[in-house]
Amino acid sequence: MNGGVCGNSSLWAVSDRLHLWTLMTARSHAMLAHFLQHYASLGVRMGSNAHVVVHEDFAPAATLHAVRRELSAAGVQDVSWQSSVNSSALEGLKLERLNDFVRTSLTNASLLIFADVDEFFNFPCDVLARLATSRRQAACSFMQDRLHEDRRSLPRVQPGVPVARQFPLCARLRGMMRSPIPGNPMKISLLWGRPFGHVPRYYSAHSVVAGTRRIGGYPTGGGNNCVLMPRFAHYSMTHEAVELSQRKVDDRYANALVTYQRSVAIVQPCHQRLQQQGAAAAAAAAHPARLERHRPEHRPAGESHERCYELRDETFAAVPALLMKCGEGCGCRPEVPKS
Repeated sequence: MNGGVCGNSSLWAVSDRLHLWTLMTARSHAMLAHFLQHYASLGVRMGSNAHVVVHEDFAPAATLHAVRRELSAAGVQDVSWQSSVNSSALEGLKLERLNDFVRTSLTNASLLIFADVDEFFNFPCDVLARLATSRRQAACSFMQDRLHEDRRSLPRVQPGVPVARQFPLCARLRGMMRSPIPGNPMKISLLWGRPFGHVPRYYSAHSVVAGTRRIGGYPTGGGNNCVLMPRFAHYSMTHEAVELSQRKVDDRYANALVTYQRSVAIVQPCHQRLQQQGAAAAAAAAHPARLERHRPEHRPAGESHERCYELRDETFAAVPALLMKCGEGCGCRPEVPKS
């Protein structure tokens, strides 16, 4: 990480043509402020170059108001709304909206970051030089899931506290083989607006076709036509993410259904373990010497009606072997113009 002034090869050098596009569920409004702040720190101009589509997702009016408040506070001007639909139907609408934006709003000089609201891409300070040297038209990044410090809890995202501090640990929870969550961990994190002189078309968040060339795809496929970037934070181990995964499973989400089924399968309501601990404590009542070791946890006051999630025992036990160093980006500061 470089804490100095950003150079001509950083994304700040192209902030006038660096675009961010996302489609988010309104129910992820707590993550939205963190997401926008992260990409503003990379050089995206929120007022002109951030493009947010909000899926209403059958959310109550108070939730929609919270989304509007966060977008207004960040200065985002280009906001559109998608009426509530089944999450399986949403994927096609998402790609349709994205490809329409790419076709009508980008130029050969544009750069695009297409990210979900829980994806915080990192880029090195010389990312533009790396692209130029490689003669490739995109950057690709591997996700790493962020975990709570206790390695088990999946709490709600909180405002006001940096999200990296709320989920400070990094783990390789998902991958193509032998991972707790099977799925493609590679995403296209940065794309030139007209790769190889063609209007690109996204077929998924992992794959783009420009003319006759494919960009992205799978990490084991080779010929990805992209430069690899540092691993990025994927904030998927949150209360909101669990409930989104469950809705996708219920809707029989056609794209990566197995991934979401496993995301739900490795999680349990907190009360299941607490009930087991309570039963153990009751069984130990006749043996006071053992009571301290089996004392059940107590939930804070006011949380009795709040759903609570945590990793199941077998996944929690596997976490230590999956922990890894968190990827870092440039961390440079934009140069302040002299008066």
